Amino acid sequence: MAAPLTTQNLLSRSTDMARTAVAGARVVAVTLASALHAIFLAARTPGAAGLHAVAQAWGRSVLRASGVRVTVGGGEEIEPGRPYIFMANH
Repeated sequence: MAAPLTTQNLLSRSTDMARTAVAGARVVAVTLASALHAIFLAARTPGAAGLHAVAQAWGRSVLRASGVRVTVGGGEEIEPGRPYIFMANH
């Protein structure tokens, strides 16, 4: 059953929609800036190290712009030098 429409509910929905729109605009801006940076690096620098750094920065920026906090647990179980596959459970 849906909550009754009240001034408070409408204000809350409007605030949520505005916050989502601002986060979406930030993600688009970060993506465009990162894409231009990656294109410039690809044209000027051999190898993928620079592109990997841009991709990492883009991922962190998108999470920050979206207000997402990432918490990592179990890092002490990782053995250096071994390959791993990380999967998110959502």
